[in-house]
Amino acid sequence: MHDVVWLVLMILMGAFIGGLTNSLAIKMLFRPYEPIYVKGKQLPLTPGLIPKRRKELAEQMGKIVVEHLLTPEGIKSKLEDPHFKEEVRRWAKDQAKTYFYKEESLNEWLNRYITPIDLSETVKAEIRQKGNQVVSDWVDSHKDKPLREVLPAQVKAQGDQLVEKGADYILWRAQAYMESEDGKARVHQFLSNFLAGRGSVMNFIGSMVGNERLVERVHPEIIRFLKDDTSKEWVSHMLQKEWEQMLNRPAEDMLRGVELEAVMERVWTKLEVEVPLNKWFNAPLKDWAPEYEEVIINKWLPVVIDGLGQYVAEQFQSFLPSLNLAEVVRSQVDTFEVERLETLVLAISRREFIMIKYLGALLGGFIGVFQGLIFIFLS
Repeated sequence: MHDVVWLVLMILMGAFIGGLTNSLAIKMLFRPYEPIYVKGKQLPLTPGLIPKRRKELAEQMGKIVVEHLLTPEGIKSKLEDPHFKEEVRRWAKDQAKTYFYKEESLNEWLNRYITPIDLSETVKAEIRQKGNQVVSDWVDSHKDKPLREVLPAQVKAQGDQLVEKGADYILWRAQAYMESEDGKARVHQFLSNFLAGRGSVMNFIGSMVGNERLVERVHPEIIRFLKDDTSKEWVSHMLQKEWEQMLNRPAEDMLRGVELEAVMERVWTKLEVEVPLNKWFNAPLKDWAPEYEEVIINKWLPVVIDGLGQYVAEQFQSFLPSLNLAEVVRSQVDTFEVERLETLVLAISRREFIMIKYLGALLGGFIGVFQGLIFIFLS
């Protein structure tokens, strides 16, 4: 009986010591929070492990985040994931729909996030300035080049087609005019003036033949000439020659006499009528935005979201180092209160810590069994 009591006592003592040891070890992960000094000397194991190694822990957590968690490859893979893209599109559409029927104007909404200014006038002024600068720079860089190097290939091809069509049109109009009474009268007047200006001999011939008979002979020949394929080839050749000469002239020759500033002013005035920036920026969104809802939601927004996602995915690797995330994580962890960290860890791992305590008690109990048996055997 005495041996049984002694064995039970050894088991209880072993379990108590094992559980207490593990419990104390868990506590010493965090406590004491500050080093303890006795007569100017720091006691061993103070502060606790985590407070003592907090700076190293902060540095390692920063490295883990940058090297294993927020990696460029991982972020790019996430941004290019079809399911993620679809979620972003859906979120963006839901957010956009809330703005189409707002009472506030686009100007008021934007001024909540940037310096209050009249954005409609600012945008118009900026577009004008940039547009005028672009046109001016383009003219300066192309004015000395031949027109054939300036015009788009499509325009030059259309010019060649117009030359061919122009010859047919000119001959057709000339023929139509000559076959009219007015055209015939013009031929009569021309012949009369021609004979009158060539001396007495020509006047004599004119009087002998008669102007009317002369017109009757010349007029059909003129019409026959206009219908002849040779005339078409000649007119086409002349037009093609003029077109080639024009293409070889410097572009500056075509702009000579053109008041570029006045032309651009008319363009901007027309654009202001066609593109109602004042309405878009200053009228309530509900007054004009709903008519663009369909095209914005289903066409523009997906393109913008996909393009922005692709750009971020491509640039993230070069952009990530500038964020210096390792230093951000290190500074945040380094300033994190140990009390809050202890509460956080215990809240997450309380069950596991309790099981560790029980395991310590169980192992201590087993050790107590062996100690008790050895003691009984030796006694």
